[in-house]
Amino acid sequence: MKKIFKGNTLPELMITITILGIVAILVISVTINIKSKINERSRKQAIAKITQIMRILNAKDSLHGITTTDEFVNILEENVKVIKRCNSDHLTECFPNKITKTTAQVIGSTSGLKQIETETLKTGADLGNPANTSNNVSLVLADGVSVILSYDISCESDPYNNNGITDKCIIAIFDINGQAKPNKLNEDIGLLNAQIGPGTCTDINGICVSVADIQYKPTNAEPFTGIPTAVNNNCSGFNYWDGAKQACEEIGMRLPSISEASQIIFYNDKLNLTGDHYWTNEEISETKVRIYNYNGTYTTVQKGCIHHAYLVRCVK
Repeated sequence: MKKIFKGNTLPELMITITILGIVAILVISVTINIKSKINERSRKQAIAKITQIMRILNAKDSLHGITTTDEFVNILEENVKVIKRCNSDHLTECFPNKITKTTAQVIGSTSGLKQIETETLKTGADLGNPANTSNNVSLVLADGVSVILSYDISCESDPYNNNGITDKCIIAIFDINGQAKPNKLNEDIGLLNAQIGPGTCTDINGICVSVADIQYKPTNAEPFTGIPTAVNNNCSGFNYWDGAKQACEEIGMRLPSISEASQIIFYNDKLNLTGDHYWTNEEISETKVRIYNYNGTYTTVQKGCIHHAYLVRCVK
């Protein structure tokens, strides 16, 4: 066979190219794994540093009587070098504008990458603690780490016990490389006691309940016929219940059952409920479903009509 390229036959050249391709894939894979491990180690170091700071503050009995996250940061700055501090209206001056989050598989299809706007993370409730309405503060620390902090005002100092002091007192999102990319959750961005995104939920007796009311729109989903009433004649074609159900599914959650809804109503203070009627998944017929009432009872209503006033808390 005629040789090409200084004595190499074509089959030999093909084998060489194949081997080089395999080596390249292995090198890329190893590089990605190394970077992933470095990021993971850096996230753990950031958490360890925050934990150490909290233990020092607790040992000094500095966590007593704090009523806002701003007050906590005032104390923090006395013990940690802070390059820049930003209030809840200017979080992105200290933290990346967006956080990229990979969503879970929803309704049999992958919804792909979602971006969370940092400017929406204004209070502790936006980070998974619905009872914490204190405004968040973002910081740039001396080591280049950016962090959004929320302090739980129910926390108290116990200088004789450091166990779990970090878990009890603060919620944080931190970026180990500041404004630099990829600004992606579980890569350069990590969470400490925090949850972010529409699917953020808090545990209520083993039920994970969304920390805020979920926005939804009616659908024209089948089966639904809609039955106009004497009071309101625009029921047909406006299936608010189906829209509520789909809104939960889109964030990997679902509407609660009657028993779950009763738990949600019972823990009103913890969840900061904003209304008195909530959709459930208790479908009665093609046109009717049950809602749960604030007074602890449930009512059968139509899926359409004026029921856009009914609210949504999703569970999983």
